Amino acid sequence: MKKISNFCDLQVHSLHSDGAFTPTELVGILKKHNIKVAALTDHDTVQGIGEFLTACRRAKIKGIVGTEIYVTYQGHHLHLLGYNFDYTNTALNESFVEIHQRKYKILKKIAPLLKKRGIIVKPEALAGEKAQYISFNGVLRHLESFPQNIARIRKDLGRPHYEHWEIYNRYFKKGLHTHYPEVYIPMEKAMWLIKNAGGQAVLSHPGQQLHFEDDHIILQLKKIGLDGIECFSSHHSYSQIVHYLRLAEQYGLLATGGSDFHNILVNQNLPIDSILDYYSIPSQLYRNIKIF
Repeated sequence: MKKISNFCDLQVHSLHSDGAFTPTELVGILKKHNIKVAALTDHDTVQGIGEFLTACRRAKIKGIVGTEIYVTYQGHHLHLLGYNFDYTNTALNESFVEIHQRKYKILKKIAPLLKKRGIIVKPEALAGEKAQYISFNGVLRHLESFPQNIARIRKDLGRPHYEHWEIYNRYFKKGLHTHYPEVYIPMEKAMWLIKNAGGQAVLSHPGQQLHFEDDHIILQLKKIGLDGIECFSSHHSYSQIVHYLRLAEQYGLLATGGSDFHNILVNQNLPIDSILDYYSIPSQLYRNIKIF
């Protein structure tokens, strides 16, 4: 068996959306894992792209401009990846600012309701620059910066240790007055924004949001401009990877792949500390994508 030493990763996230590291720190992590081609795909923002590309050049990694947009199509909540676009494009950035403003408005609405439950959140501290994406992970980091919040969470859950999904279910899940949802835009609009900026549109980890019987949706998306499918994904099982590879070939779409890396676990005493320790994509995949 041929040993693979170089890898690519076309979906990673920085703290400009819901990742844990700056773009420069992120590139350092990618280099340690022998990743030679990488795309920063922060949600609904391109704020970290400039720093990411600079850090990639210094690390001798081919950096690719990217983003991941939350979209709706025929009643489905999907994720659309954009690649190789002009990240200074006015229409794209104005749309991201609008999404940011909508999320900030939601946060301002629920902040006083959370306060009544003993949880402090200061929306103005989270707002950052106008194109910054206010992720739930960002809210969590902010929330846990207040010792009184941690004390309250421990009291509410009845134990000193907890998982972040428990915080979401306790205070932010759907159905609660303090629900903090994602902001979705129509697929057609997102597709236009990417194409208008000169980029390619790829459906992100479809196996997470769709079933095999929904394959007709991917064909419909191709008809309105979809360029590819993220076949290799940490969210996919082996059977899903094979299925979407065959579908990409059948429909004449690009087959891309990404780990969806966000963070590294610390002080967990586990055999692995990040998704990069068990999920790697051979750089051959990138060489097969002629359009990039």
